[in-house]
Amino acid sequence: MWRSFQDRRREEQALELLDHAQRERVAGRRDEALRAQLDALELIRALADAHPGDPRHQQATASALYTLAAMQTQVALFAEALGSLAECEQLYLSLGDMGFLDATPLAADVRVRRAHTLMLQGRGASAVPEMDSAMATYAELDEADESNALRRDLARVLAMNAVVLARFGDPDLACASADSALRIYLSNVTSPGTFTVQGEDAGYLRQAAAVGAALHVQHGRPEIGLVAANFGLQLTGQGGAGALDHVRSLTDNVDQLSPEDLAALDREFTRSMRRVTQCEAPPGSEIDRLQRTTLSGALTVAEDHGTATELADVLTRPVADGEIVFPAQRCPSQIAALRARQLGALALDVLPTAPIDGLRIALEAHYLFASASRAQVAALRYQLQDFGPIWARALLASSAAFEARGQLPMALDLASWAADLARQLVPFAHTDSELAPLVRDCVERQGRLLIDTGDRGAGDESLSTARTSPA
Repeated sequence: MWRSFQDRRREEQALELLDHAQRERVAGRRDEALRAQLDALELIRALADAHPGDPRHQQATASALYTLAAMQTQVALFAEALGSLAECEQLYLSLGDMGFLDATPLAADVRVRRAHTLMLQGRGASAVPEMDSAMATYAELDEADESNALRRDLARVLAMNAVVLARFGDPDLACASADSALRIYLSNVTSPGTFTVQGEDAGYLRQAAAVGAALHVQHGRPEIGLVAANFGLQLTGQGGAGALDHVRSLTDNVDQLSPEDLAALDREFTRSMRRVTQCEAPPGSEIDRLQRTTLSGALTVAEDHGTATELADVLTRPVADGEIVFPAQRCPSQIAALRARQLGALALDVLPTAPIDGLRIALEAHYLFASASRAQVAALRYQLQDFGPIWARALLASSAAFEARGQLPMALDLASWAADLARQLVPFAHTDSELAPLVRDCVERQGRLLIDTGDRGAGDESLSTARTSPA
């Protein structure tokens, strides 16, 4: 394709700026890197506008937006990063629709990055389902990948999934995901007893090792946790020889560790994991306790309540066997809404007497409901009036619980899910006297929390909607 001198000059300038942005990013000069990336994006957009029929420029724009989002996230410009990722995803999907490229892995990777950004915002109610969706896509791609060409990508995504779940999900799933990532990285054997990890993978391996080490120790498996920590130190070179020797010494003498030693190890490894998840939860706090509470453990506490034992058997046994690594894998999508409704009802029963366990059950109900909604199961498409109310009540109760513990971003995120669901329930509220107050409560909670977090305009709009909702 013929290119004018002006086009060639723009391309050269864009490439120079992209290279400069990358060098500044590696050097830790994030603000300068961001400016260079924005300047490059402006030139690339100009090329795309000048040649709307050339998909190469759209692809270049999408790629630049993806990198821009990573830079914006690094400097805590989370809203801007989410905007960049949304535009990036739409461009990839458009290119996929026109047959220029396979958009499936690219769009999934965008969802992974979005999940990570949402996590950093404290919006776990959205981060986990977003990562769940990406993991489901990668699981399908991996199953069809006979050449194992995607194994490195899968390991990276598993590591990031482990991080998101370690902060907002079931620690059993987070641990299984971290272990799976480590197994893939350690399968690259170059000689007996020697493993090689590429430089760009070291950070993800370190994340998986940090999550695996902490969660194994927290849940009474220090021998496995120490092995994970050993691999993390050995393959990333962090901490120096002294740290590696210390961990190896503990591994060789794990049976002799006292309760005090194990408690110290728990504190040390949990601190390392919290640096990865960027979550400040004081030891012993209720958020710390929640992050340590598995669905299996919560259902054991709730075993006197009707369905708890059955749910534990069908939803947590595959986790214990290491068969699943993300919430949607707990059960077939066709019955996910049914299992989620059972979990939600159980959570509402348990919350008053065992709030942390009830909150874990409520969150896992939400994640299953979200996966069922994404799969467009018949129960949520045609029987929303039967399934939606439990979901909404579980979201409301969870939002209140996080608000009471000072976690306003998570409280608002849950309330926003509840309000979106409530708007879908409005047609049924006209004929259901019990549903109308629930719809109003959902929208009111979102409005109040929007105001409390600084968005008065959107908050007032939600409160106005609540006042005009069905009586």
